[in-house]
Amino acid sequence: MKTINVVLVLVIVGGWLTSCSTLVNYPVIPEPPFDVEANRYATMQGSASVEGSGFLRQRGGGVVNCAGSEVWLVPDTPYFRWLITPRSTSIIDAPRNHYPIPERLLSVDPEYFRVTECDADGYFAFTGVPAGSYMAITLVEWRIGEGFDSSWQGGYVAESVTVHGDEPASVAIDTNIRYFGAGAADS
Repeated sequence: MKTINVVLVLVIVGGWLTSCSTLVNYPVIPEPPFDVEANRYATMQGSASVEGSGFLRQRGGGVVNCAGSEVWLVPDTPYFRWLITPRSTSIIDAPRNHYPIPERLLSVDPEYFRVTECDADGYFAFTGVPAGSYMAITLVEWRIGEGFDSSWQGGYVAESVTVHGDEPASVAIDTNIRYFGAGAADS
């Protein structure tokens, strides 16, 4: 009887510990081919600008911005949507490890995207942008707690923005990339 109680306790504790580090598996989305023609507009020189800010709202109502983080402006095409789609996340990972956006983007010829940095107030600007549909992506993160009890909060945020001719466009990047919409974009 004692052996059964010990086994039962181990099963219950093991089940509880397993539920604490649940891995969320996103559906497997096959890699679409990189369509040079669909992405060509992003390689051209334009006369418009895209400016905006990146931020996340904390549960308590505070706002954290993307100060010091890189901002990427990439074509809003099926390939780039696939590239930024989360593959899987674990609640015990830091946000920066959830989605290796920079590493994925660096696998593409840099002529197809633009990079800048958020200033101290969380604002950014791109100049010389040609007309087209884009996704703006940045990292907003902060640490809570101290020492071993601390953890990273936040993560990558993304938002769509469309540039019409030489008109300036603005965007507020505040949608967590997990909820951004990983489906195929209209090209």
